[in-house]
Amino acid sequence: MYSVPLASGILLASGNVGKELDTNWEDLNTYITRDGGYSWTEIRKGQYIPEIGDHGGIIVLADNQKPTTELLFTLDEGYTFKSCQFTTSNINVQNIVLHSWAGKKFLLFGTRSDNTTRAVVVSLDMSNVFPRACEEEDYEFTPQVGGGIDCLLGKKVLVKRKKVGSLCFNGEEHEAKKIVSNCTCTLDDYECDECFDFYSDLNTCVFSCLNDEEAIARLPKAPSSCKDFFNATNIGWRKVENDVCDENAPGAVKLNQLSAMIHCTIPSKNIGSVSIFFGVSVTVVIVGGLIGLFFLLWKKNERFREIVKKTFGSGSRPSTKNYQQVNTDLDEVFQEGSEDDDDEI
Repeated sequence: MYSVPLASGILLASGNVGKELDTNWEDLNTYITRDGGYSWTEIRKGQYIPEIGDHGGIIVLADNQKPTTELLFTLDEGYTFKSCQFTTSNINVQNIVLHSWAGKKFLLFGTRSDNTTRAVVVSLDMSNVFPRACEEEDYEFTPQVGGGIDCLLGKKVLVKRKKVGSLCFNGEEHEAKKIVSNCTCTLDDYECDECFDFYSDLNTCVFSCLNDEEAIARLPKAPSSCKDFFNATNIGWRKVENDVCDENAPGAVKLNQLSAMIHCTIPSKNIGSVSIFFGVSVTVVIVGGLIGLFFLLWKKNERFREIVKKTFGSGSRPSTKNYQQVNTDLDEVFQEGSEDDDDEI
């Protein structure tokens, strides 16, 4: 891709039409854009080395895939081309550069295609290809960006350029004047903020960081009547970086007027761990209470101690009959304990 600062909107490149660049150089062609890259037009089959002169008023091309004696040039930004023979011996062209800031003279670098492969520098004077110098009626102000896009990043830029049909010479003193004005803010000047995604069918931003506790904590509280989603202002949107649109213009979309959608209920990822903690705590309390009851009965109830010793003191595994007897004895122990408590009352 090649461009020069003095030729506003004009770029040249070698490539192909498709999803990816073809690795076979024989299938690559030369393209031009006149609107800053919005649209591209094929101007020559094959690859060519370009140079741009006279603020885009002249573009020269030379074949760099095979030896040549011919140079191509255009005065109307690639709509039509003419050719001229610059040597009688074939040359492998390697580069073309401007020799004069006036844009009429170029230097071509290459090597001879014979067995000597000697380096060659050719001076090209294109002064005689221009029929006349440009006048004021040869210019017009056109949008810097094509495709019907009036505003980009909140501003409209019109550039003074030569009309395509004017085959005249700009000259070194030519100045590409610009008219810059701020545009009225529209929805295109804003984008979704962090943790919000844009949904085209809803035409708004929707909260998406459902597992980010810090982001959830910054959300406004859902209204009591909320069912699925609720709209909130002053959140979810931001102006596109470097956008300079005018929010105070009549009919402008203001940032504080935009609303984003938020879920009414967002499940916390800590709910599961809280439930586990609660369950473990209850289990610990129950087990602790049983242990405390055991030691209380062991200390105050002699019959309970005898039952425990009778059941576990022998070191042998108790039989089912012993377990049944133990259950009966324990019932009596707890019944006695209950009667004792009633007596104390």
